Amino acid sequence: YAEETSERELERIIGSDVIIKKAYEELNRFNWSEKEFIAYEQEIKRIRDEKAVLAQKLDDARDEGIQIGEERGRQEGILIGHQKGRAEGKIEVAKNLLRAGISVDIIAQTNGLPKAEIARLKEEVTS
Repeated sequence: YAEETSERELERIIGSDVIIKKAYEELNRFNWSEKEFIAYEQEIKRIRDEKAVLAQKLDDARDEGIQIGEERGRQEGILIGHQKGRAEGKIEVAKNLLRAGISVDIIAQTNGLPKAEIARLKEEVTS
């Protein structure tokens, strides 16, 4: 009966029931010739292979994205570390110069720190 059922009749019978549709397809396979069955199996294999290739490409792209993100993060971390180190170095130099009695104005001119920051450091050093 399955081979005599038209596509329109099949859709009317099945409606949106996926299980009945799957059962119909399985039943219909018994009426296939060997050539049709081999073609079906080859198509199924091609689809599975294509899915596997796409899954591998997705994994590769995800891994590449992670590597790029990690590298950018490292570079940004190094840059921030250098900037923070330079800033901390300027502060230490300013503190040492303040301890040596150098004026706030001269320190501001030589290391680029704002006078207000140097004045704050002076209070910190003298306390």
